Amino acid sequence: METLIKTSNLPTKVSDIDTLRNQLIQQVKDGHFSALDMIAIGKTYELIVKGEEKKGNGILDQLLDLALSELSQYGKDPVKRLIFDITQIESGTTYDYSHDPIWVKLNDALTVAKDTLKKREELLKNVPKPDILKGIEPMTELDKETGEYFELRPPVKTSKTTLKFTKLK
Repeated sequence: METLIKTSNLPTKVSDIDTLRNQLIQQVKDGHFSALDMIAIGKTYELIVKGEEKKGNGILDQLLDLALSELSQYGKDPVKRLIFDITQIESGTTYDYSHDPIWVKLNDALTVAKDTLKKREELLKNVPKPDILKGIEPMTELDKETGEYFELRPPVKTSKTTLKFTKLK
């Protein structure tokens, strides 16, 4: 079987990553590569390593047990590979507080508050923007705590222009 990855082409120092990244960017800027092609190549490698979200089909997911077994052969000391010191750690620690009645009450109140907030956000998203020319008057609401009326305004919407990658079938 042909070797798919040649480690001789990979960075061996952290500074080499910045250098390689900058060289690749410069090749695009100089017109040797398309920016879309370069990003698509990066996204392809990302899919290979990470896999598809929540599918567990990436290299990391599928080889973790083998890598942990291999690492255990070296004892507790870090194992050096390319630009990494590799050690075993425990991560993703979770705590279950459901046995505590005060926590349960607070969590229930938080859930209600989040639901109330979500409903309020939906209401505000649908508030029409006042427009005198079209005869759309500002909506008002009574603040039950202060007794004062205030104008309802739709939220300010912002977005960022980016790229969407849809995997071909």
